[in-house]
Amino acid sequence: MKVMADLLVVLMHLMVVLTALTSSYLLAAVTGLVAGMNLGVGHNFQHQKNNFRRYYMELATFPTTDWRLIHILSHHMFTNTYNDSETQGVYPMVDFNAHRDKGVCYRRLSQAMVHVRGVQ
Repeated sequence: MKVMADLLVVLMHLMVVLTALTSSYLLAAVTGLVAGMNLGVGHNFQHQKNNFRRYYMELATFPTTDWRLIHILSHHMFTNTYNDSETQGVYPMVDFNAHRDKGVCYRRLSQAMVHVRGVQ
């Protein structure tokens, strides 16, 4: 996994240079998707022993030090509940909480929006 994470960072840097050289909006959008993937990789390394890969989130302009503290105090203490600020931040579009009156359409729409918005 570490090699794949490092290759993803190299790919993102190459794509940034190509985007700057070509001024392509399509390539810029794809580069943004790869930056989002680095965000996910950095999130996974936040849960492991401290190493440089946890800072891959910074490549997507995401502050790792503040996020780590908030993530642990909110998400890990109150995982997917009303007190979890990470899940409540996307509440109107995605509802992680279980309800009896939550219809099948809304349940499926919430699951789809997780993938569209990149919510973890």
